[in-house]
Amino acid sequence: MSERLTKNEYWQSVYEKKGRRFFKMPRFLATVCYSERILWENIYSKYLPKTSGLKILEIGSAPGGNLVKFHRIFSYEPFGVEYSQKGAELNRKKFKTAGLSENNVIFADFMSDAFQQKYQERFDIAYSRGFIEHFSDTKEVVEKHLNVLSRGGYLIVIIPNLRGINYCFQRLFNKEVIAMHNLAIMDKIKFHGLFPTSYLEELYCNYFGTFNFGLFRDRRKIFDFLQWQLNLVLPLLFGKRGFENRFSSPYLIYIGRKK
Repeated sequence: MSERLTKNEYWQSVYEKKGRRFFKMPRFLATVCYSERILWENIYSKYLPKTSGLKILEIGSAPGGNLVKFHRIFSYEPFGVEYSQKGAELNRKKFKTAGLSENNVIFADFMSDAFQQKYQERFDIAYSRGFIEHFSDTKEVVEKHLNVLSRGGYLIVIIPNLRGINYCFQRLFNKEVIAMHNLAIMDKIKFHGLFPTSYLEELYCNYFGTFNFGLFRDRRKIFDFLQWQLNLVLPLLFGKRGFENRFSSPYLIYIGRKK
């Protein structure tokens, strides 16, 4: 089985801190990140199905905000699987606040045989963001994504791009997390190669976003302020087009459909 590059204890500590957070970014600052605008307005709106009621599973779903947004914009029925107890609790709290079923948050190890057997081909959309890069054998992790996906279903995988200028910033401000990531797959060609064409019809694969301080903020409020300024400047420079490139774009994304 693929080796995990992060341990459960790490995620427990991350979600404990999120649960105790006293400062919350003002809504108008937190929701205008330029990279997110590109993602939702340019990519998701073009390549994802508009059918309401589709079952979407987020793998490593805590704290749950992505799923709530998918439900609000696309009317999907959200499910999350989370193997950190604190993470699952945060996800259930987020669902409850949004009026969604807390029972749709599954406290389990997605990689386990038990989960894979129970939920084989159960979901219309399989989605992960910041998940597969925490494993040594990412192809095995992608195969497990496909296993829970129904035929004709959609696969969405997003990973950070910690190469180029992003790697330099990460070493300066948060270098301890570098070892927790599989940097080898953070290249468009290698990332693209993780998704077997025999099982998937590719819809989109590319870098997205221009630059994002959130990738290595290290809990420094100055980065929140700088990101807010970028969120104002980048749309003036690039509009809704974005400026995707391998040196500074914060993420890579793959969207495909299971044959």
